Amino acid sequence: MSKGSEELAKKALDGGVLIALAVDDPTASRLKEEILRDEILAFCSELAVVEMEYILCRRVGWSVAEEKRRYLLQSNVVNIIETGTLMSEAAKVKCERALSLPDCFTLALAKIFDCKAYFVKREEEMKKEIKRRSFDVSVEFLI
Repeated sequence: MSKGSEELAKKALDGGVLIALAVDDPTASRLKEEILRDEILAFCSELAVVEMEYILCRRVGWSVAEEKRRYLLQSNVVNIIETGTLMSEAAKVKCERALSLPDCFTLALAKIFDCKAYFVKREEEMKKEIKRRSFDVSVEFLI
């Protein structure tokens, strides 16, 4: 029996996390199991899906990247939030922070949907921003 969505932990997944899930990276195995067992409610932005697809395309080719995107969309295991819903908050984050636009969308998603923002690792720009001033959302990393 799955928990009600109000009881589930919620995570806003960055594109890098989607990639780790798509390629069965061992660092994402626990997260994948939690999602599949309905222990967490996973969200991502449309921009994170685009990021996943183009990075996978560069690594493994277009057909595999397209297949992974199609599977993600059809599986409904991750709630994909439209860009328009996040635009204003993402722009505010980008205005205030020296972060990539996809990272700003993930942070905006976390704020709007009251989630933890989930990234693969602490990139240098993220480290600098965390040190400079804490975020108004909880941020976690796979590694």
